[in-house]
Amino acid sequence: MSDLRRPILALHVVWHPDSPYSGVAEALRAHFNRERSVGNIGRMGLSVSLRSGSAGGNLPAPVDFDFSDTNAVVVLAGDEMATEDDWRRYISGIADQTPTDAVARRTFPVALTPSGQGVVPDLQAMRWHSWTGDEDQRTSRLLFDLTHELGCMMDAYRRYLSNPQQDASVFTPPAPVRVFLSHSKRDSVGEKYAIAMRDWLHDHSRLQSFIDLVDIPPGQSFEDVLSFEVARSAVVVLHSDSFSRREWCRREVLLAKRLRVPVVVASCLAEGDARGFPYLGNVPMVPLTADPKSIQALVSRLLDEVLLQTLWRCRTAPLSHRHSDILFVPHPPELLTFAQLGGSDAAPALIVYPDPPLGKEEEVLFEGFQPPVRSYSEWLVDSA
Repeated sequence: MSDLRRPILALHVVWHPDSPYSGVAEALRAHFNRERSVGNIGRMGLSVSLRSGSAGGNLPAPVDFDFSDTNAVVVLAGDEMATEDDWRRYISGIADQTPTDAVARRTFPVALTPSGQGVVPDLQAMRWHSWTGDEDQRTSRLLFDLTHELGCMMDAYRRYLSNPQQDASVFTPPAPVRVFLSHSKRDSVGEKYAIAMRDWLHDHSRLQSFIDLVDIPPGQSFEDVLSFEVARSAVVVLHSDSFSRREWCRREVLLAKRLRVPVVVASCLAEGDARGFPYLGNVPMVPLTADPKSIQALVSRLLDEVLLQTLWRCRTAPLSHRHSDILFVPHPPELLTFAQLGGSDAAPALIVYPDPPLGKEEEVLFEGFQPPVRSYSEWLVDSA
């Protein structure tokens, strides 16, 4: 079972030891090692390594591209790296091993200073030096943008796994994450926040959005368009006072759960919900206010969930072929998980979900259900 513990994605962060911005590298490691963003690192498939030389400019060890199924190299490029020939050759070697048409390798240059833009001349750089705000604010934006790009990269790899015969030499830029804004128009809060989020996404990110208020074409079936959009999106549920009472809001949540797309619930209750919709559980829930910082925090959590689920799908896609009697689901099991099975003769023998394992009090609830459920780590132990 050793291959099941191999990283799906290795993130290599490279910077010059004399750079005054070493804190950016540490921030990247801290962000992508967070339990809440990527689950259990060893089992969900993301490893992070920092690569720098010693003081005086000695080069770090070469990047081992065979360590993981996919590799992303973040080059933190500043004046020091731009002016030293040995460092430029080192970075050029990395770029040569991560061509833009490669499915499983990518280099992301980050220009810490204006001269850093030329360290990887053929690749578009994230222009950290030109972003507004102090170092912490610019680093926060870098974490946001890089999480999005890694999610897009891994989604492209997931699609490659499903069709490895596709022509990898035909360059197709990774599609940006699309956000479906599920909200109730029966109260002012839901619609107000949906419009505010759409505007924020347009002004501050590459993400795309769908909001039924403006994005359903005239003459099109309401149900058909919503079903199509949920299937290709990550869903933000704007849980306002009237949300649970609206049929279409409930249907959107159920559809998202059935399709197993990323979902985050934004709590924006004003007076309260008379009957909380039970299927808003088992997904991240965050508070939301009208403050733009609150919107950014919500979208950041959504991107965490997109990356988490994409890593899970990349991890479990080959397993599903090897273990056709196991159902791998991206969230802890709930009643809807079993309802989807419908008592079919083809029902799986086991349901496996991401870590951490359920608590004992939850496990008791599922003791009478078939098939049994196991967390990924429990399944690994059982299969050893």
